[in-house]
Amino acid sequence: ADVAGPAHRVRENVWTDGYMGHFIIDSDYGDMEVIGQELTRVRIHELQAIRKLLEVSKSDLFAEGVKRSIEQPVAAVKNIAKDPVGSVKAVPKTVGHFFQKIGQSVSNAASNAKEQAERGEDSKAAAGIGNAAKGIIGFESAKLECAKQLGVDPYTDNARLQQEIEKISWVFFSGGLPLRIGAAVASGGASMALTVTKVVGLPDEIYSLTPSELALRNQQALAGMGVSDEVSRRFLSNEALSITLRCSIVRSLKALGVLIERGTR
Repeated sequence: ADVAGPAHRVRENVWTDGYMGHFIIDSDYGDMEVIGQELTRVRIHELQAIRKLLEVSKSDLFAEGVKRSIEQPVAAVKNIAKDPVGSVKAVPKTVGHFFQKIGQSVSNAASNAKEQAERGEDSKAAAGIGNAAKGIIGFESAKLECAKQLGVDPYTDNARLQQEIEKISWVFFSGGLPLRIGAAVASGGASMALTVTKVVGLPDEIYSLTPSELALRNQQALAGMGVSDEVSRRFLSNEALSITLRCSIVRSLKALGVLIERGTR
């Protein structure tokens, strides 16, 4: 039933490496090679999510969100997120007054970014100011809510899906509108409304805690298991592991610890 859909089709020929099948998915959003049936089903679901997000971008609610997001002071943060390197050159001349209003942490980030920019460290300045600006206003939480309504992993390595989630989440959040994917699609005249709210196997914490909160919790859990700070830091900063996978590994290690402890009694 998953082989073909409105925007995708899985090729009939599947080659194996002796262990797993290698599937090719042709879609309206680009072709992809996927290893294994489980991940192939995930990718198909993500393609459906992309399709729904594109429908949302054509809805009346999205248009209203775009209109509202132009207003100040949120527009200042949007400009920084869109062009952090260019915007940081003006810190705090053009947006300093705004940073003073929304919190000391962002104000500090602005000062640090300005110093980094003056030293020629534009990439560090961009990351610092962009992340601080988005984080202070809860943009990460908006993205998590969007992923939850779509029933997808918020930390998937599907670049196109991440792009669409960020676009939709930002417009609704900066426009001050509640994010309702199903309602937004319906208002745009689409025949499908989103009903999936959760992917099996993803715990609620993936949607309820921000990346920083998850990292802190994982760090504390690893410390409690006797893992050194150096090993913990390398593990939590390993870009080859998604945040979701890191959390899964820590949960499994904690579960093994409980079993081992019970077995010794």
